[in-house]
Amino acid sequence: MLGLGAFAQNHCMLAFILKHRVPTKKHASPAVGPTEDLQRAIALVKHNAQQWNLNPDRVGAVGFSSGSLMILKAALDTRSYEALDDVDKQVRRPDFIMLIYSAPLIDFTGGAKSLIDGMQPTKDSPNAFVVHARDDYIPVENALTLARLYNEADAPVECHIFDTGGHGFGARTVADAPITNWPRLCKSWMKDNGWLESRDRPEDHEPPDLAQLIQMRLQQVPAPTEPK
Repeated sequence: MLGLGAFAQNHCMLAFILKHRVPTKKHASPAVGPTEDLQRAIALVKHNAQQWNLNPDRVGAVGFSSGSLMILKAALDTRSYEALDDVDKQVRRPDFIMLIYSAPLIDFTGGAKSLIDGMQPTKDSPNAFVVHARDDYIPVENALTLARLYNEADAPVECHIFDTGGHGFGARTVADAPITNWPRLCKSWMKDNGWLESRDRPEDHEPPDLAQLIQMRLQQVPAPTEPK
């Protein structure tokens, strides 16, 4: 997610990209493997926080589509693998979560709407930021129900529903697509909660497009010479 990388870079955040196992039916829940990978990654970051000059209490997680499921499970489900070493003595859940056009999270069977796999928010659940579009092929009730359950548990949540946007709009701003301005809303949410320390630059400063920076750098690389 190039746009997300630029967003992190320009607001004094260190971003880690998790390469995780894919869901499999070998587990009771297909998301078990990816969730364990995320929990291990969070513990690893917190374990090395002092060495990497990080605040161990400000380790958040952002997930798009299916990635949102493992993030929500890591945030709400305390069940995990047995500790492997000192790294796993750390808290393995994120301190805040961002769920963007998430995969199905809701169990619609039995009349009452609830989260799948028995997940249930509590008042101590990590603060959540949710973005969804009404015309997403995954029903918007996915986000609305999550927000309702968070609210009923008195857990902090901010939910943004856009009329259009579909699925897979990513993190880069697109003209005439209001939903792609969600990173600006996320920035305000993070600042309000004290997680964001911006550099000294105007509030209306537009972060550079990381893809353009990469392209510029590639153009500066000398062309390889033919061997003599």
